[in-house]
Amino acid sequence: MAWRVTAEGVIKSTMTLPVEEIMFGDFLDRLFRRHSDRVAMIDTETGQQYTYGDLLRMVKSIAAGLQARGVKPHDIVVLCARTSVKSCCYLLALLFCQATILATKPSYSAYELKGVLERFSSTKLVLGDESSCPNLLQATDGALVLNLEENWDLSRAADFKHPGVADPKSSVMFMCLTSGSTGPSKAVCISHFNSIGNLTQWKTSFSRLVMCNPISHLSGAICFYLTIGNAETVFMAPENLTDDVEKYLDVCDKYGIETGLTLPAHFTNLTKFGRSNKLDSVKHFLTGGSTIPQSLIDEFRSLYPHIFVEVVYGSSEAGINLRSVDQENILHLAVITNIEVKIVDIDTDEILGPNQNGMLYCRSPSVALGYYNNEEATKEVFKDGWHITGDLAFRDDEGRVVIVDRLKQLIKCMDKQVVPADLELPLSKDRDVLKALVGGVPHEVYGEAAVAFVVPRKTSDLQQLRQRLLKEVETKCAFYKRLHGGLFFVETIPEGAGGKFSRKEIVRRHLKKEIEYIE
Repeated sequence: MAWRVTAEGVIKSTMTLPVEEIMFGDFLDRLFRRHSDRVAMIDTETGQQYTYGDLLRMVKSIAAGLQARGVKPHDIVVLCARTSVKSCCYLLALLFCQATILATKPSYSAYELKGVLERFSSTKLVLGDESSCPNLLQATDGALVLNLEENWDLSRAADFKHPGVADPKSSVMFMCLTSGSTGPSKAVCISHFNSIGNLTQWKTSFSRLVMCNPISHLSGAICFYLTIGNAETVFMAPENLTDDVEKYLDVCDKYGIETGLTLPAHFTNLTKFGRSNKLDSVKHFLTGGSTIPQSLIDEFRSLYPHIFVEVVYGSSEAGINLRSVDQENILHLAVITNIEVKIVDIDTDEILGPNQNGMLYCRSPSVALGYYNNEEATKEVFKDGWHITGDLAFRDDEGRVVIVDRLKQLIKCMDKQVVPADLELPLSKDRDVLKALVGGVPHEVYGEAAVAFVVPRKTSDLQQLRQRLLKEVETKCAFYKRLHGGLFFVETIPEGAGGKFSRKEIVRRHLKKEIEYIE
């Protein structure tokens, strides 16, 4: 990777590559034919293998079945299913049909699904699996719901009809619901061109990837099509694999896994578990999604020095933009191919110099079209090709970017902004702390105050640990940044969307007194 900082302060990759203007289904059709004998997917539960030739026949058969049900280009089709061979084949088949995929979480209740489907009243079809179909049938007209596990006719490839020429830049391929951490959930419209742009920008192949990340979340969907798009082998595993560290290790060992996407909660659990030779085959772990303490990364690397740990930064709205440069400064991220970023003063909109916190802007071919049926929200965060990320960041003297925090998660204490990560860093460095998360709570004197939730490595001597942590914060931080909301020991920290630790959720539980603290 190479980059430069322009005279105006914009950080640009020095490598630019043309992005092919092609529909993603056509791109995959060509790729699958070219690599028809290569193994595309292996089901880790059954051991069954599928070549790219097999995959092409399966996907075209499913696509023909979808066309027979009336699915046409640009129709909205809801995909509400766990990650599996079948659900991923349906995802690919929808691309061949040039339909627009709306991904929703299979864990949603009937009430939540009804709310989503009411917003997308023109939905043509709703695809579910055994986990989601009962709630889907309660949430919408049963005639719209198709159980993809029961509809698995693979003999119709010859019946598939190419849907015709379409514009990759304006055709919406994927709609991803945002987590709503910065307001009501919105549907990000990602075009076929955006997705080809992501594939062009990310030049590293994911060799022997274990795929247990939700395809309903963009991190899982991107990992899947970046792997398939480079004709590598995907090892399909259940989404709950990361809930059980020992089972995850067994899969890595049995199948010689080389690449994994380890979101923050899973990364923490792997580190907590300790050294295992079952990860000897692993070469590359990617992580991201929320601020990860350097101390946790260092501890993991001390256990597994042979694994290249890479922090990546991206969003539903802009795709993948930044990645680690080296292992010693792993949180200092460089722009990847075709990417431009700038750090902008929140008040004046002026581009900032090095080591100054400001709003991160990103521009690239992977920046999304906007939000579905929400012109106002689109205008707020998409301007002149730039995506305004909502993340606080700075660039170092070499032009690498350090993500500080979500701007919306800043705490305003005594009319001054407190960055949660500024407190989480000194707390997480303590040898007896596994994880620390800081949020904001109402304070009758200061308006808002920082509160810390700490997962200790051991439950003995907690009073001594509390005193040590409070003293560390008082020594390192200004008065307005201190923990005026308190410090609490907890067994776990709840996860939000895509495996991110959720400040919003733990603060909510704290205020409603729903947490049993460790005394």
